[in-house]
Amino acid sequence: MVTVAEVNEVFEKQGLKIKLPYPADWEVADIKIVEKKEFANVVRVLLALRLIDSEGREISDLYYGESEVKREPKVKRVVEPLEGLKKELLPERESVSFESEGDALQYLKNAFSHLLMDKGYTLVADKEESKHVDIYAEKGRRKFFASVGLRADETLASIGEWMIELRGKYGGEHDYAVVVPAFQEQFGVTLNDFENWLTSSGDRLTRYKIGVYAVDNKNPNIIYPLTAYPKERDLMVYFMRTTRHWEMMKEQRMLKRRAFKS
Repeated sequence: MVTVAEVNEVFEKQGLKIKLPYPADWEVADIKIVEKKEFANVVRVLLALRLIDSEGREISDLYYGESEVKREPKVKRVVEPLEGLKKELLPERESVSFESEGDALQYLKNAFSHLLMDKGYTLVADKEESKHVDIYAEKGRRKFFASVGLRADETLASIGEWMIELRGKYGGEHDYAVVVPAFQEQFGVTLNDFENWLTSSGDRLTRYKIGVYAVDNKNPNIIYPLTAYPKERDLMVYFMRTTRHWEMMKEQRMLKRRAFKS
């Protein structure tokens, strides 16, 4: 068997900026490509791994990697369409603004809950786990904990810290999320403020595999992953498709603001 260091070396020789985030001396017993998406200058892969740690224990995990690649320009490619993201769709809103904070919080809760149910989860409200968060769901043995917030601020960072505590209590094999609106200007947080928050608090959440998910203000069926990806396969595939659209949506938002100011 090869080691993690040797696999990462192969990726590097192939020109891929993908590195398995495990100790270098762990052995890779098996590696399979579950999903692969290629664009003009980006390749994204979802890998199913079987690893042997330094104590001889076998560990199974899913790893998502993304890398820029250099290609000869042949065919002009566009961002992947988002059709077929979900089996059932919620209706789009008429505006990106909300009537009240309560309206916004309910929108976030409904959108994320609907996504979980669409991917085979069952919402649970009568267990001990559900008392800790706004949304608790199960799919087989897998648990999903999620709470919602409106602003990228200290309060949202506190929600993230609570998720880290829950991860310590219930284990890293489950998924944990902080759910926010994609655009928070109505609540006093600019896009730059949000980006700065992600650079600071978001880095810590990424280390603990706590996902920050931004729900599109108009379309509740589109949710962008901004830190970690969930471990559950169907959800990860969904977020692999929406992740590239976040940069596009930010650019469109900034262009509209500039046009409005001029």
